[in-house]
Amino acid sequence: MNPHEWMPVKIIATLGPSSQDPKTIESMIREGAWGLRINMSHGDPDYWNLLVENALEAESQLGIHVALIADLEGPRVRVSRQITPIKVREGDKLRFCIDSERTDCIPVSDAALFRVMEEGDTIILGDGILWFTVTRVSGSHAEAISRASGSIKPSMGVAIRGKDLPLPPITRHDEEAIKFIKNKPFSHVMMSYVRSGENIDALRGKLREKGLDHLNIIAKIESPGGVMNAEEIAEKSDGIVIARGDLGMHYSLEDMPVVQTELAWTGLAKKKPVIVATELLTSMIDRVTPTRSEITDIFQAVKEGADALLLTAETAIGKYPVRAVAWARRAANRAFENSQPVRPASMDRPENLALGLIELAESIDAPLLVYSIGGRLPNRLANFKPGIPVYVGVGSVLLERKLRIRWGIAPVLLKAESYIEGMEKLYEKLSGYLGGRLIVLAAWSREEGVFEIKIRNLRY
Repeated sequence: MNPHEWMPVKIIATLGPSSQDPKTIESMIREGAWGLRINMSHGDPDYWNLLVENALEAESQLGIHVALIADLEGPRVRVSRQITPIKVREGDKLRFCIDSERTDCIPVSDAALFRVMEEGDTIILGDGILWFTVTRVSGSHAEAISRASGSIKPSMGVAIRGKDLPLPPITRHDEEAIKFIKNKPFSHVMMSYVRSGENIDALRGKLREKGLDHLNIIAKIESPGGVMNAEEIAEKSDGIVIARGDLGMHYSLEDMPVVQTELAWTGLAKKKPVIVATELLTSMIDRVTPTRSEITDIFQAVKEGADALLLTAETAIGKYPVRAVAWARRAANRAFENSQPVRPASMDRPENLALGLIELAESIDAPLLVYSIGGRLPNRLANFKPGIPVYVGVGSVLLERKLRIRWGIAPVLLKAESYIEGMEKLYEKLSGYLGGRLIVLAAWSREEGVFEIKIRNLRY
């Protein structure tokens, strides 16, 4: 992929054992990964550091900076890390407990599970791989009957269908991860299991304490509380993730498309980026090509206005991480060519300006070039899902990384002393790449009183 090649919908790849070396990371970026995610539910600071250093090495070979995203584990109950895999069959009777030393039950990591559990509840393990009906609850243990056959493995996630657990929004593990983040060039932090706007306030306060308030917070909505409070979560965060794996533990399969659509509309209405995650190309963990239904799934996500698609296991542990990115890019680009998501209503003069610039450029099929210092204009442009390339000159690496996961935005790093100078430098840098196309250039700053729009290379 050319560093200046435009993509409307961005691909985010998760780094892991299958994609941790610099060459693979470089190849994924070339194939269309505009963001890289490090899942801090796994590994330790030494491993996270390896992933960051290898990502930076890959970037240096390409001369660009992608979004670097730290995904906090969040308040999740898990099966003990110490157990050996346990095979279960449908109809088996099991016990769940809090004591990891016992051998007659399945130990879990937090007693909060049993405080909300009731007879008749459904316990879900591993994104729905296994589920159990609770027959008895007593203190810090519960008895249940297996409703499926499979294997209980260490660190599997544990949830009760339809219920949020009374857990703190930021865990000790998250605190350690935040310490690691402090000295690394991350641009975004994903907060897991966000249940309310107050959770976002808590993390923003914690980041402020650590001198990290420059980071964007992306809220992962993956529980009933998150869905119920989606509007306030979107309002207070810098974007949302529709985390379909964990949501699928609480909602039936036939309800999941409705939940996804409603959350996507919420992000669109609040003018915040939306990321769709989990099981986009699951078959490519083992297969060299995706299924037709997976490509259709991506089409629907693009049609709903997703700014980015997040690949998880496909690139972290899958056999074909580079091919997975390439297929996600191909599917997203083709979906964009055949669908245009609904645009939110503009509310004020700056938004009207952004929408007007897009409509001007679209009317003559011309790329739009702007220069930004703080990122307000390009974010407004992205909110209206532009159908033409929007190239944004930026003066900081942090802003370049942040804009990498916004719909239709292609940031280009360059230094300039003013908006007009930045606009002209961007034009000079891209003029060879863009060829003889019509180009719309715009500079806008209410504070500096700069208002300028130009159309160049106009040919009749």
